[in-house]
Amino acid sequence: MKEYETFPTTADVGIRIKGITYKDLFKNAIKGLNLLIFENETSSQNYNSPIIYPFDFKGDSLENVLVNFLSEVLFLLYSKNRMTIDINFEEVNENYLKADLVTFNLDLKPGIEIKSVTYHNLKVVEKKGIKYAEIIFDI
Repeated sequence: MKEYETFPTTADVGIRIKGITYKDLFKNAIKGLNLLIFENETSSQNYNSPIIYPFDFKGDSLENVLVNFLSEVLFLLYSKNRMTIDINFEEVNENYLKADLVTFNLDLKPGIEIKSVTYHNLKVVEKKGIKYAEIIFDI
């Protein structure tokens, strides 16, 4: 498995992500989500004039933090026309993420519209020092 990939489900779509650290997991979640929404078209995107959006969330689990993080990325995309392409971490652990989301004005139309990030079968597991997660999105 790559660091991120998409997979189909019956009525929804999902991504599988992995990372050695929590930072890797969140970075790969952004990459996987962008791959899902835009396929490979983001490589031609013009990334000028970034706008930084702070994100600060404390949850009761890594899964909770991950859902809220991806929900914020989707909010920026669909309500502000900003594509998140990177994240600058201040603090991250299994219950907390404080970071700046690096966004750019979107010149592309999303290939799909995602309604929400779900908790359906969401669990971050660690095997041999690598964290894995599958995240399902409602479309």
